[in-house]
Amino acid sequence: MGEKSKFWKAHLREANFGESRFDESDFSDSHCEGVSFWQASLKGADFGDAHCTDADFSSANCQEVDFTNSGLRTCKMDKKTNLYQCWFYGAEIEGSKLKYAIKSFFRSDKELIPFPEEQDAADAKNKDEAKEKLEESRTIYLDFKNYLTTQGLYAEASEFFIREREMNRAMIKYRIKPWKGFTVKREENMSTMKFYSLLIFQYFDWLKENLEDASAFIFYTILYHFGRYGEKPHYIVGWSTVMIFLFGILYGLGQGVNGIGVDGFLNASRNYIYFSIVTFTTLGYGDLQPLGWWRILAGLEAVFGAFSMSYFVVSWMRKVTR
Repeated sequence: MGEKSKFWKAHLREANFGESRFDESDFSDSHCEGVSFWQASLKGADFGDAHCTDADFSSANCQEVDFTNSGLRTCKMDKKTNLYQCWFYGAEIEGSKLKYAIKSFFRSDKELIPFPEEQDAADAKNKDEAKEKLEESRTIYLDFKNYLTTQGLYAEASEFFIREREMNRAMIKYRIKPWKGFTVKREENMSTMKFYSLLIFQYFDWLKENLEDASAFIFYTILYHFGRYGEKPHYIVGWSTVMIFLFGILYGLGQGVNGIGVDGFLNASRNYIYFSIVTFTTLGYGDLQPLGWWRILAGLEAVFGAFSMSYFVVSWMRKVTR
């Protein structure tokens, strides 16, 4: 026995494979209940559909192992268990000690490493295959998020929730049908007005067909970039600060606020930023008012501000109530 060994459908209950090398071995559909893989090297092994209840993977090198549809309930793992780039689609992880090996899924900067299924979606040959892999990835991230939440690891669960939402956003993007151009042909004796009307109707039919998915994709994109779906409140604070200063600069460049004189650059800048803060937070003291077309910009800033503050409150409350 050793590397590339074959254990397909084998009954290995309570066997001791501690400190053994089984790189790229086939354990698929095998019964590994209570088996000890302590400090074993299992890199690239296939545990698809295997029954690993109570198996001991402590300090084992499980890098790139395929655990697809395997039963990992109550299996043992520790901080030295390496689960880098493993496949987990359909795996039963409830009740396992997988939480102790959770660092295998993160880079040193606490960024979640994408699962192999997500990379498979990026390398897919066609749209249907990509959507299938994205759904698998979404399911895995959701399962891990739920598992880590029950284990009280909320910070780690948050990262899996973000990736699960990102898979959902990617799936929505694939549902949007690309614009293939106008197919209306101008026939003889067709008036110019009728021809252009048909072109407009064709374009609006495409918009109507994709409106729901396109709106959802834009909404998810805003939620991601402004606050990582509510999981990063400091992102919302950062973007809000940038927007306040940006709108303040625009007001100052256009001199679009009544009541602010030109009595020095610093004093004027302070007043423009003050007006931007009051508008963004929808306080509306009334001591300064926008002029002309700048009222539209001020209205847009108030809309952005109301959305950002609501988003921040929801995000912060989710953190506090955990």
